[in-house]
Amino acid sequence: MQKLILIVTLFFLITPLWAKKPVSKKTKTKQQSVVMTPAQQASSESALNTTVQNTSQQSVLNTTEQKKQDTLKALAVFQKAYPDIQFIPEYKTEYDDFLITITADKKTAKLFWCEGKFLPESELKNAAKYWPVLYNYSRTIADPKDFTAEDIEKIKEFSSPQNRKNGPMTPPFFYDVIYDCKTRVAIEQHIVKITFLGKSTNVHKKIVAPLKRVETKIKELSQSNSEVKTFMDTLLSCDSYNWREISDSRNRSFHSMGIALDILPRGWGQKKCLLGMAARS
Repeated sequence: MQKLILIVTLFFLITPLWAKKPVSKKTKTKQQSVVMTPAQQASSESALNTTVQNTSQQSVLNTTEQKKQDTLKALAVFQKAYPDIQFIPEYKTEYDDFLITITADKKTAKLFWCEGKFLPESELKNAAKYWPVLYNYSRTIADPKDFTAEDIEKIKEFSSPQNRKNGPMTPPFFYDVIYDCKTRVAIEQHIVKITFLGKSTNVHKKIVAPLKRVETKIKELSQSNSEVKTFMDTLLSCDSYNWREISDSRNRSFHSMGIALDILPRGWGQKKCLLGMAARS
């Protein structure tokens, strides 16, 4: 009897060790589905759309601000080049552009920046017809011997009569207000005779002082540089004012404003002939 009681007691003591299922250390989390009401769904979509819209608007604002800064930086070049001319920029939101009020010699014009083309409102629709007034020159002169066949074709196409006639033209509006050159009668009121490097020519009075500064520097260099002295000694002529349009184009020449100057050495005609033969070959 005592043995039976001992066996039963041991049975109950041992049973929890093998009869109970072991508890896993990994506890599974029961996934719950979130069900939103139509009103909650609409609110969530609205919040998402607002975020996207705000991001898009910020991007546009950043682009617009950068455009403004770039325009004002470019306009500063004109302000430096024409210190006697007043440039007052006013940003026009409806045009996403600056309207520039230019005052020169008591003459005022309002022109839109239009990527540096200085156009009146009436010509904005024809902006593709015009070159920018401001453009960059290369700091180095390309050597023709390094031109590729593709380079030569581009030059031929650019300088072809068809392109000169039908391609973009120089916008005259900026120059009309600066130099009063809309008509021949108007421009010739500002043309004066000068001597440049010993050669007589007619120029716009606004470039007399700058040309004098250039002439002084050239003469100073000729005292120490033999090439500059030879350049001066072999000059044939200096030509500026000539009321005309550029050949094969609708563009009025800068010579017709008296602000371009051709400095020609002796023998330039022969060089021109050789260049022409090379172009045809």
